[in-house]
Amino acid sequence: MKVTLALLSALISAIAAAPAGYTPPLDTPEGSYVVRFDASGNAMTKRLEPSVFESHEATSISLTKRNFPGNPSAVCTNRGIPTDGSYSVVQNCLGTWLNQHSGELNVGGYGPGAGGVYYCRQGDTLLAVCLYDQDSIAGSPGEIDMFNGLVDGKCGAWRSGYVFIKNWNKTYHRTTWGETVCGNIATGTRKQVYA
Repeated sequence: MKVTLALLSALISAIAAAPAGYTPPLDTPEGSYVVRFDASGNAMTKRLEPSVFESHEATSISLTKRNFPGNPSAVCTNRGIPTDGSYSVVQNCLGTWLNQHSGELNVGGYGPGAGGVYYCRQGDTLLAVCLYDQDSIAGSPGEIDMFNGLVDGKCGAWRSGYVFIKNWNKTYHRTTWGETVCGNIATGTRKQVYA
């Protein structure tokens, strides 16, 4: 009985100490968003433009395509991504936004700070980039393509997953609405821990 009680106690402690990620509220309208966190870990969310309802053709890539350093691998979260065209919308939305804002410090009116979550939502589909302890935005449509290749290769096409790029302290995450993304983003640590 002592072993069972000790095991149960350890399990409860582990769950209580789990890193705080970010789960977009279920009532958030479709669109593109930036989320930053205050010192207490409370989310400060701002809707960005353009809206995902507008045309999102990826603009020409202004950054040189770069490979992910350190050979990161995908982690599967085993949700099915809808095949209704919504993933194409969020991919173009986030890729275009990253391309337009890479290198900027004052994104979403929050100014420079300890990273944040940037995501696009269409229907039940969500694509996010999680920037940990970064003062500026960095990313491109080419990085999203590399991310998709890694997740498709390990998890399968139309399946959810994420890739943590340790050398850049950044994560790309594709999933469906309601899944927590960006583990540990809302804590003082602000480092990816679930990869």
